[in-house]
Amino acid sequence: KPLERMLQDMTTYYQASYTPAIKEYDGTFRSVSVEPLRVGLRIRSQTGYLALPPRAGDGMAPQAFELPLKKILSATPLPADQAFQAAILHMGDSPDGNINTVAIEVPFSSVDIREDSSSNLYSAHLSLLAEIKDKTGALIEQFSEDIPRRGALRNLDAARSDAITLQRHFVAPPGRYVLEAAVLDDNSGKAGAQRIPFEIQAGTGMP
Repeated sequence: KPLERMLQDMTTYYQASYTPAIKEYDGTFRSVSVEPLRVGLRIRSQTGYLALPPRAGDGMAPQAFELPLKKILSATPLPADQAFQAAILHMGDSPDGNINTVAIEVPFSSVDIREDSSSNLYSAHLSLLAEIKDKTGALIEQFSEDIPRRGALRNLDAARSDAITLQRHFVAPPGRYVLEAAVLDDNSGKAGAQRIPFEIQAGTGMP
């Protein structure tokens, strides 16, 4: 009897799916609850899903933490509640183009730091996004990172003089570009964004 019941359970089932009517792809978790309308049914379902946009043509899907940052970059005017510095550092030439570095620095003293006296730990949480676009607005490079920071409370005063950084290298031909950078403090909700035009000069061929 138990074996017959197991075989019946394994071979007699229905699978249902649906496409949620998402009005805004914000990367948040949307809970799902499924309840049977009659007795005798056993339902197994996911507890929810992330509101992520469909995969692009290259098969890559944006990460959930990137979506609020992209929304920040689309705001007018750009928010300036979270202080940070961003720059493009020109590193030199290569046969494929000019080597550059995106650098973003957020003073640790400017972020919201939560202290837990029960565990004697502090925590901070930042999300960073940098997009390089050419003069037509086409996306050339994108870099992002979700950075949780934890440490012992006894080291908090020393940590306040530190900075949270993002550094990424990229290669691009000479031309005019724009760096769009966004920072989100996940603890406080404060955000900052900058739009920085820059130009990559043609190589001189000299050391």
